[in-house]
Amino acid sequence: MHNILAAELMKLKKNKMAGTGTLLLCAIPVLAMIKKILIDKDCIGLQEWYLTIFLLQTIALPVVNGFVLTSLIQREYQDCTLRNTLCAPVSRSAFLLSKTVIWFLWFFLSASAAMLLTLSGARLLFPSGFGTSELLLIAGQLIQQALLVFLTSLPALWIAVSQRAAFYPALLAVLGFAILETAGMQVSVEGLLPASLCPWTAVSVSVLVEKGGGFYFLCLLSAALCGALGLAGALRAFGKQDL
Repeated sequence: MHNILAAELMKLKKNKMAGTGTLLLCAIPVLAMIKKILIDKDCIGLQEWYLTIFLLQTIALPVVNGFVLTSLIQREYQDCTLRNTLCAPVSRSAFLLSKTVIWFLWFFLSASAAMLLTLSGARLLFPSGFGTSELLLIAGQLIQQALLVFLTSLPALWIAVSQRAAFYPALLAVLGFAILETAGMQVSVEGLLPASLCPWTAVSVSVLVEKGGGFYFLCLLSAALCGALGLAGALRAFGKQDL
């Protein structure tokens, strides 16, 4: 397993899509800072500035995540490297799990970099209104958002494996995920229950509802189940494929 992870890490370092995705995610808080300094100036406060970044991240995280996923999976099918890789004494499940671990590693580091830029921007632009409580709140929300986005992106792994060399099905799926997650920001009180049950709208709803409440835990549960089913489906589909 260690050798597989090392090999996949080397592939990730050469993956131009991964580097581009990281830059795109980090560009969101940087551009928000530039806009605040040059255009908005004293027009908006910390909350409005942060919510703009959060909304843009809600759209960007699943989409960029999907592009990197397809570059990791579909490239193996297109270049016909899977047969050679699986000729080595390694199980299919270990190979796919190593891909998932490396994918998560890239996603976590990229989301963390974007979060640090957001926190730095908040401290720089709003020195008097950004204290320890605001730091913990924003950091907690961004970490939670990133983890739930990754969990709810795992069904795209199932689709990517099932479609083999075809890029578009998984990309269309993550685009749909992004739309649903954005729609979750606009849910009314009456729609909280169905929105909490839908894993993708639950990503955004979990930030809006009271932390520790019933809807909050329902959001976490639906996202976790979505991730578990997506990973299990991907492992099952990959195990049955005739390569």
